[in-house]
Amino acid sequence: MASLSGLGIMSAPKRNIPTKEYPMRLTNLLCAIAVIAAAAATSHAWEMAPKLRDALDKVRDTRAGMFDTFESSVLGKIATPAEMAATQRDWRAYYSQPATSLSDVDRKELAAKYGRVALFGRPRTGSAFPLGIVGAHVIDVQGLPELTITGVDPNTPASMAELAAGDVIFGVNGRVFPQWEDPRVPMGYAIAAAQTETHGGKLTLHVGRDGKVIDVTIRLRISEPYDEANPYDCPRAKQVAADAVQYIMKEGDDTFWAELFLMACGDEHAIALVRDRLRQTPVSEFVGSNWFGGYKLVALCEYYLLTGDKQVLPAIRGHVRGLEKNQMPAGGWSHGPPGGYGLMNQVGQICFIGLVLAEECGVEVNPNVMSRAVKLLGRFIGTYGAYGDHAPGVARYGQNAPFDNGIVPAHAVLFDLLGEKVVANRSARRSCYLYRTRMAGHAEHIFSIAWSSVGASLAPKSEYNMYANNLLWYYELARQRDGSLKCLGRTRTIALSG
Repeated sequence: MASLSGLGIMSAPKRNIPTKEYPMRLTNLLCAIAVIAAAAATSHAWEMAPKLRDALDKVRDTRAGMFDTFESSVLGKIATPAEMAATQRDWRAYYSQPATSLSDVDRKELAAKYGRVALFGRPRTGSAFPLGIVGAHVIDVQGLPELTITGVDPNTPASMAELAAGDVIFGVNGRVFPQWEDPRVPMGYAIAAAQTETHGGKLTLHVGRDGKVIDVTIRLRISEPYDEANPYDCPRAKQVAADAVQYIMKEGDDTFWAELFLMACGDEHAIALVRDRLRQTPVSEFVGSNWFGGYKLVALCEYYLLTGDKQVLPAIRGHVRGLEKNQMPAGGWSHGPPGGYGLMNQVGQICFIGLVLAEECGVEVNPNVMSRAVKLLGRFIGTYGAYGDHAPGVARYGQNAPFDNGIVPAHAVLFDLLGEKVVANRSARRSCYLYRTRMAGHAEHIFSIAWSSVGASLAPKSEYNMYANNLLWYYELARQRDGSLKCLGRTRTIALSG
C-alpha cells in the first residue's frame, strides 16, 4: 500500500538556475490537511506558442458568468467565496467537542444493538484501514455506523488499553456514531482532537464486547493542533511532513509522486536520492505507460528547474516525444499508446502538465499537441470533469456529477501553470466543495485524494480553509505511527469469526 495518501501545499524551495530564480511550480510537501505538492502562481519563463495562446483564448470565458460576473435579477449578486464557505458545516468543530457520558438507559439499548459482531444479514464488505496512530485496524461495514476491530498492533496505545479484535466501536467521546454518517469521519476528528490540551491526550471509545458495552480509554501524546487559519504552514504540518520524509528515506515509497515529494522537502539527502534516480531515467522516446511517463516527466522537469542539472535534459526530451506520440486525436491520453482503451482525463492532465513544464525547461513541444489538449480540457472549465471524452460530470460507469477522481483539482493546477489564473480559480473553488466525495470515483484511493488539496489551494483562502478543516478526518486516520500515510479507499471482504 502507498505510504503517501495525497497531495498538499506548503512553501517550496527556490530553483537554483544560473540566470534567474524560479519558485517551483509543482512541488511536493506535506501540510496539515493534505499530503503533496502545489502549483505556485508565478510569471512564466517560456514563450507560449501562438497556437496554444489562441486555443486558450477560445476557452477562457467558458462559464465565466457563473463565477466572475453573474448577477441574478431576482437574487442579486452571487455570494462571495467567504459567504459560500460559511454555508458549509464545520465538521471539525462539530466532531471535536470534549467527551460526555452515556446514560445507563442508553447503554442497555446500545448493548442490545452493538454488544456482539452481527454476521447474519450484514455483508462484511467494507474498507479496511488503520485507526491512525492508535495502533488498531478496523473494518468499516458499508452502510452501518460502526467500526469492527480486526487486529491490534503490539506496544501501541490500543494494545495498552486492551482493545481487542472483534470489538465493535459504535461511538467516541460520548457521542454515538450517527446513523447517517460514515463512522470514519467522527473517528478521525476525535483522534485529532484527543491530541490537544483540551482533551488531555484522552480518546474514549464506546465499544460493544461480549454482549455488553464498555468504555475503552486510549492515551495519546499531546501535540500542537493543526492551525485552522493556516493549514499550509503550521508547526504540526511541518512535523507530519518531516516524519513522512524520514519514513520514505528509510522504507521507500510506491506512489507516482514520491520524487516530487522528496524534492520539495528541502532535505539534501532526499534531493540527492532523487538526483540518483532521475539520472538513471531512460532517454527512449517510447513511453509505454502514460501514468509512469506523465509523472516521470513532471518529476524530471521539476528537478531540472530546481537544480539546473543538464544530465536529465535528454530524458525530458525523450518523454516529451513519447507523450506527443501517445496523444489521441481528441486531444487527451489513455493508459498508453493510442489503442482500444479510450481517453482518461486524469492521466491526460498529468501528461499535459509535464509538457507545460518541459516547455518551461526550454524543450520544444509540438504546438498542435498543446492546442488539442486545451481544446479538450477547456470543455470542463468551471464544471465537473469527466472520465474521458464525455459530457462534463459523466464518469466511466455512467454516474452523473459530481464526479471527480482528482480531475477537477488537477484541472485547476494545469490552467494555473498555463497562466490562466481566473480559469484555474473556477476549478479550484469547485474542488473545495467536493470534500464529501473524496472517497468516491474510479481509483478513489489514489487520485481523488492525491490531487484534491493541490487544486483546492488555488481557491480563495476562505474556501480552501473550509475544505481543509472538513477533510482533516481523512488525513488523521491516514497518518501512522511510523510516519507513513496510508490510503483508506480500498475495499475488500474480510471474514470475521464470532
